[in-house]
Amino acid sequence: MKFRRRQMAAVVVQARVRAFLVSSHYRVARRVRREQAALKIQAGLASFKVRREFMAKKLALMKCQGNVLCRQLRRAYLKLRKDSVLCQALIRRYLARAWYNKVRIAKSTLEGNIESIRELMHKHNLDAQEFKSCFVNKSISAPFKHLSSLEEYEIANSSKGVAKEDAALPKLQDIMKEVNRLKQENEKLQEQVMQLSNNKMLQSNIEEDKELKAKLGARYEELPSMISKLKEDLQRVNEYAKNAKPLPIKIQHPYQYSKWDRIHEPDNVVENAIADNGKIYKALNPAIDITLSNGAYCFVSEVVVYGGEPSPAKVEIYKSNVPNSWILIKKGDCENGKEIRLEMPGEQVAKYLRIKFPSNIRGGNIVGIRFITIKGIVKG
Repeated sequence: MKFRRRQMAAVVVQARVRAFLVSSHYRVARRVRREQAALKIQAGLASFKVRREFMAKKLALMKCQGNVLCRQLRRAYLKLRKDSVLCQALIRRYLARAWYNKVRIAKSTLEGNIESIRELMHKHNLDAQEFKSCFVNKSISAPFKHLSSLEEYEIANSSKGVAKEDAALPKLQDIMKEVNRLKQENEKLQEQVMQLSNNKMLQSNIEEDKELKAKLGARYEELPSMISKLKEDLQRVNEYAKNAKPLPIKIQHPYQYSKWDRIHEPDNVVENAIADNGKIYKALNPAIDITLSNGAYCFVSEVVVYGGEPSPAKVEIYKSNVPNSWILIKKGDCENGKEIRLEMPGEQVAKYLRIKFPSNIRGGNIVGIRFITIKGIVKG
């Protein structure tokens, strides 16, 4: 029994020792696993951070390389274009010089030929004088009249019907006869055309008078006085237009601008359109309301618009004597894309003008205005 107790005690002690050893080994193994797991987590996080930093640096480096390559390619392109233009200039200069030398040689040849012909004609005249001395009365007889000069020789050949492609002088006699004949025919035709046109105008005037009498009735008698009155009014408007000068103008009312315009384009204001300061006013389908001479009645003769970028393609002019009540008086198109001059029809008197720009020269809606000037006379 004593041995059994000791044996059981030894077994319990061995079990406790083994349990302690297993527990100690487990705690060590768990601590090692935790350390390894922490190291793996730290390694993964560090790898993620390093890779993210690496990718950011790589992207920045690629952008820098792209900018550098772009600059290098741009410089190479500009150099290539400059060299190409220089080569083209040299080739064109060579061709121009070759053409000039060819023309100069041909000119010298022609001048030499003309000088030779002049000398031959001078010699021919001297020989013709000697030939005249062979006759008794010092005058060439009719059968030999064509030998008196080269011109007479050519005319004689042309009158005989002898056609020579290499004739030295034109067929003067035949040409002058034909020219005189055509002049006479032209004068006769012009006289006939004038007579026909006068007859047609007279007939049309008579028919118009009859139609007017039928339409106007008793009022037809007032027509001459009304026409004379209209002529006087047009003469007076013409005198106003001749004496017209640039009017003092200002913007009729304050304009509201968006927050983006106030921050990014603070100088893009409507006042630039009436101030010749070199600045441009850009807006979407702009309509500029202008007060003439501090609100006084003004005769408006002409409106001149200097376009910016993009220039306006069409312009509409409205007038008014009270704010916010507009009457269209003129439309115009911009032909050269830079300047538009619009002469007002009739006698236009107003206090305010609205200048509207529906589109630009490219078909878009954003229009640039550099300067606007209005010519006229301030009424009393």
